[in-house]
Amino acid sequence: MAQDNSSKKPRTSFPAIHPDKEIRFPGRFRANGNFASRIRFPYLYVRIIAGMELASMNDRLIFEIIVDIDAAHISQLNSTAGEVVMIPFSGTVTGEFFQGLILPGGVDVQTVDQTGVRHMSARYMLEGTDKTGQPCRIYVDNSGWFSGEMVMPFKTLPTFRTDSRSLAEYLHRNKFRAEGHPREGGVIIKVFEIRS
Repeated sequence: MAQDNSSKKPRTSFPAIHPDKEIRFPGRFRANGNFASRIRFPYLYVRIIAGMELASMNDRLIFEIIVDIDAAHISQLNSTAGEVVMIPFSGTVTGEFFQGLILPGGVDVQTVDQTGVRHMSARYMLEGTDKTGQPCRIYVDNSGWFSGEMVMPFKTLPTFRTDSRSLAEYLHRNKFRAEGHPREGGVIIKVFEIRS
């Protein structure tokens, strides 16, 4: 007997994460409730953990980003396909390898689909000096997926591009994780090298 598909809900772009059930994300990666899959980036493999349970006593804190949210210029919309919020921000960076600030144009784009899955993607440029004292820039793409309420500190997976000769190989080839700790007027992003 032919199956009646007329009453089925349309497939959403980003399915919810359910334990022990494999799901597919469009064209990028696939996972299950406790998955450890990989996204392929140029020069870099990043392990993706659904629960973002990446914390390790061996992980190395490389820098902290003090983010100041520009609340007056947050923009958002609600649609039948979900919600979008764009959060501009500025800030400073301190750490063993780099000292500097966030250049104008940094924005955290958060989308929530029809199933309630939130995708966070903060993209911004850092400018300052590397560990050798040379001026440089670092591009940051910091992303995370969240199903249900976000647990604090929230966990994300950053990738980097830099024109620093002393930092390029390190930032382009290693794996990193980040923790977001809320603070008044913004958030502190702690970035760690993953040492597994």
